[in-house]
Amino acid sequence: MTLSVLAAEYPQFLDGFRMFGVVKETAVDDEGLANFQQNHFQFPLYRDESLSFYKAFGKRNLTVFGLLKLFTNFSMMRRMSKKAIEGNMVGEGIVQGGIIVFGKDGTPRAMYAEETGNDLPIKDIVMALAAVRNE
Repeated sequence: MTLSVLAAEYPQFLDGFRMFGVVKETAVDDEGLANFQQNHFQFPLYRDESLSFYKAFGKRNLTVFGLLKLFTNFSMMRRMSKKAIEGNMVGEGIVQGGIIVFGKDGTPRAMYAEETGNDLPIKDIVMALAAVRNE
């Protein structure tokens, strides 16, 4: 499940929170990025020119093993197909990100690193949101 699906199907979890996306590049594939935002992630997107978001995750890159997993993970391809997400292989696609949940005071409270081919830990994210809500 993606955060946009979480927001659409379970809006009560995100009530009172703001959600946005961070991208590292825009000029490489403006059309693909616009398509993704229009069809799959209808929240604001921000370009991280200094890559500070990605540095917070340790400047992780997809490894050779990760690339192999990406191209041989049929369940991931089925999930993308089911969600009508098309990959166009534009851009470098190596830098990995994740999700950061910020507290009411703007400090990071929880972090979830992207794991290529795996769904997001929605249960954990919901628990982090509940903890911030109860601050």
